[in-house]
Amino acid sequence: RDCSIFYMRRKVQKDLGDQNRLISRFNVDPLNW
Repeated sequence: RDCSIFYMRRKVQKDLGDQNRLISRFNVDPLNW
């Protein structure tokens, strides 16, 4: 059984990971839009 706090932390980590991927993709070449 999953405790809700553990689930929330997993979800937040996943969301942050997605955001970091987006940010790093933009930071590779921010002038090449």
